[in-house]
Amino acid sequence: MAKEAPHQSKPQRATRADVARLAQVSTAVVSYVMNNGPKNVAPATSQRVREAARALNYRPNSAARALRKGASELFGVIVPDFRNPYFASINDAIEVEASQHGYSTMFLASHANPDSERDCIEKLLLRDVDGIFMAPAQSYDQLASMERRDCAFILLDNRRGAPGYKCVASDFVDGVDQVVRHFALHGRTDTAMLFGGETPSVDGRIQGWYQAHQRLGIPAGPIHRSYFTNDGAYQAVNAMLDDGEQPNAIFAGSDFEAIGALRALHERGIRIPEDVSLISFDGTFMCENTWPQLTSVHQNVKEIARTAVAAALDPDAPDAQQIPVTLDIRQSCGCPVE
Repeated sequence: MAKEAPHQSKPQRATRADVARLAQVSTAVVSYVMNNGPKNVAPATSQRVREAARALNYRPNSAARALRKGASELFGVIVPDFRNPYFASINDAIEVEASQHGYSTMFLASHANPDSERDCIEKLLLRDVDGIFMAPAQSYDQLASMERRDCAFILLDNRRGAPGYKCVASDFVDGVDQVVRHFALHGRTDTAMLFGGETPSVDGRIQGWYQAHQRLGIPAGPIHRSYFTNDGAYQAVNAMLDDGEQPNAIFAGSDFEAIGALRALHERGIRIPEDVSLISFDGTFMCENTWPQLTSVHQNVKEIARTAVAAALDPDAPDAQQIPVTLDIRQSCGCPVE
């Protein structure tokens, strides 16, 4: 009978005491070095501790540190769709900003489903995260009734929220006002809008659409639901054209939707911008990778992330903060190529 292989025990993880012995310092000094405080350590001693930690492959125990500090140093981010280039940019910007404050980040997708979003929130709360950033799928009433425990909640892309929530959003109303006025400069007043959600809506893009047309004294074009996806926009534009509706200007509520609109228009042989002027909202990297390149309202994701993380860390931060936007001119609106 073959002999069984001897049992190999799992290598023991290096401890703070191991590092202290190798560096010939106290465990308190190791803690000060690895946590960057609260007491200062002489540079030579600090270097010796870090060299010992590297030699032993020592990693501080994050759970123990969380218990000592009373915080997990962990944020959660919930977005509707990882495929959407805007939310990919937001995720990246929040991760970079959070790391500068010593926080790690977990990312979850709600798929724009309120029940799924609540499940995501519960998973994050069970991890004792210090803050949750979310572009909510739930209504304000649902958010108001939700148990938040001792966690900061920051609503992204929302100008107002339920009590206890902080909001950070781009200036949607001004952004859409710039779009409508730019269409008018090109003589495009027969307009249509692609919007992901239901209407009527408190979304600033919807309010900006009606207000901008009213200020210019021209009728506001119809709003077609496109579910904030490229497939949704593709189907919405095809349905619009099948019904005999061909505006001379289309505003897409996101770059993701604009991509679907471009596909539908190209397949129908409709020229952009000669026949239809097209402008989107978001201003992600995708705008420079379409044909023609997309004119788009640019959301400053770095500033959104900076403001959102600051709000999560500061209980006295304003309840609602608005970030300015700019209109990035490219070819799809009808402006000449430089």
